[in-house]
Amino acid sequence: MRGGAKIFFIPFFTSIFVSAAVCFLFFVYGIPFLERVEVPDVRRATIDQGRLIMENRSLFLLVESETEDPSIPEGSIINQSPLPGSLVKKGTPISVVLSKGKGGIALPNFSSVPLEEARRILAEMRLKIGNITERSSVSVAKGSIISTFPSPDSIVKEGTIIDLVLSRGKEVVVPNVLGRRLGQAKEILERAGLRVGRIDYVCDIEKLFDIILRQNPRPGKNVPKLTAVNLTINAEEEE
Repeated sequence: MRGGAKIFFIPFFTSIFVSAAVCFLFFVYGIPFLERVEVPDVRRATIDQGRLIMENRSLFLLVESETEDPSIPEGSIINQSPLPGSLVKKGTPISVVLSKGKGGIALPNFSSVPLEEARRILAEMRLKIGNITERSSVSVAKGSIISTFPSPDSIVKEGTIIDLVLSRGKEVVVPNVLGRRLGQAKEILERAGLRVGRIDYVCDIEKLFDIILRQNPRPGKNVPKLTAVNLTINAEEEE
């Protein structure tokens, strides 16, 4: 009798132990499996759309990073991880990469480029011209670009305003032709890279006739080459 009882109880307790182990494994691995959901595809969706789609699947959307992508609108999702179709537990964070839209472009070096040529290139790049200031330059021809702001190789986006510094050419010092006759003044000015501009006549009997009394620009001023210098000559009769 006792031997038979032992034979009975050993398999009985063994079956109970096995059943308990099976139940334990089911609760640990089976129930979470039943709670797994399929990851939806939110690529190309906006961040708000993506969040709503994930919430409907009891998932959590997490922005991992942002990058430039000319093919994906700004604020839309480029990639996601895990990939669409993956089975994950509810509440799993789904990492996404957002698009920052079109990337920037490097600004060319416009040094010594004529203004009209620079206008054409900037228009093709969909950039805008801002302020244009002028400055003398011994190395850049008149009417060409000396520098830009932003500087060359700066990364800019469409619509960026580009300020230009334009060359007035090489400047020269206006010589003093006061007290000279017209022929002498013309020779001096041309030798300096300038030219005679408007000539006016006045009559001042206290000064010698046929000499230059006034000039504009004044002597010593820096001006671009070929600037016209206006002269006032003392004549016996004022014209």
